[in-house]
Amino acid sequence: MGDRLNPKLKSSLYLVFKPLGLAIQKEVSASLTADRQVRVLDIGCGDKPYKVLFGNKPCQYVGLDLSEKQPCDVIALGEYLPFGDAIFDFVLSFQVLEHIIAPFQVLEEIYRVLAPGGHCLVSTHGTFVFHPAPADYWRWTHQGLERLFHSVGFDSIKIVPQGGTSSCICLLLALYFSFLSDRVKWLMPLKWIGIPLLNILGPVLDKLFHFLNHPNPFNLTVNYLVHAQKANKERNEN
Repeated sequence: MGDRLNPKLKSSLYLVFKPLGLAIQKEVSASLTADRQVRVLDIGCGDKPYKVLFGNKPCQYVGLDLSEKQPCDVIALGEYLPFGDAIFDFVLSFQVLEHIIAPFQVLEEIYRVLAPGGHCLVSTHGTFVFHPAPADYWRWTHQGLERLFHSVGFDSIKIVPQGGTSSCICLLLALYFSFLSDRVKWLMPLKWIGIPLLNILGPVLDKLFHFLNHPNPFNLTVNYLVHAQKANKERNEN
């Protein structure tokens, strides 16, 4: 997962991780306004590819995952976070929500451990192939995500889509090019030539056929980043 922030053009997941990384970087930069130490929880942290985005600020970064094989700090389920209430300034969870049996429960836990005024950044697929890790339960629309976040108490919710219909079609082709070329050797040119071309073509076609993009009917969206902020009750009461 080390190439999530800077995926190579030959990667079949380029159209997922390149725009997602840019979107995450933008949202984190816009939210880091204080010089004090920020407390960050990364749920499903893997090898912590996004920790570097907090590198210029004092930061206590806690990585949580299910496997001790990952360089995480805490092994636990997102449905049962082993932390007290209102202690994190940021809670991150990228490309995890689709694999969780009870996403509502995870969002409730995220809301609970966030301090007032804290930020939640969650990404998940709009359209993607079935990819159990170890299971794959959900696909989302912007309306479904907005409803989910509202239902646990978030008021300030921003849905940031990445990749329109053309990028989505190019992504699916790139994934199948990679899948087939690994099994049928004479199809290898599809992987080394076809995938980079698709990764270039997708965003270009998104701009050309913009009427097929989020939030229009008949659109496909590669991925969504949700930026939600917990209300600062002390500020609201003054």
